[in-house]
Amino acid sequence: VEEKKNSFRESLPPSLIQAHDARDCVAPFQLEEIEFGPKLGAGEFSNVFEVSSFKCQPDIAEDVILSVEELNRRLHMKTYERYRETRNA
Repeated sequence: VEEKKNSFRESLPPSLIQAHDARDCVAPFQLEEIEFGPKLGAGEFSNVFEVSSFKCQPDIAEDVILSVEELNRRLHMKTYERYRETRNA
């Protein structure tokens, strides 16, 4: 896992390395806020789907108390995390 993590980090342009290193807070999303793409594979305990996009819904987030950092991570995921090869959100 560490090898893959380091490989990914090394593939980033210098302008994104600091942002990548600072990301230690998970962006919490409700299932209804995640738009899934095609099925990528299946394992013994689960199926794996592409995440096509994040549809942040403020009313869903209100049901859970989120920190400022968690709210910022949600916005970051919606705005900047894109499918690596196609740049589609």
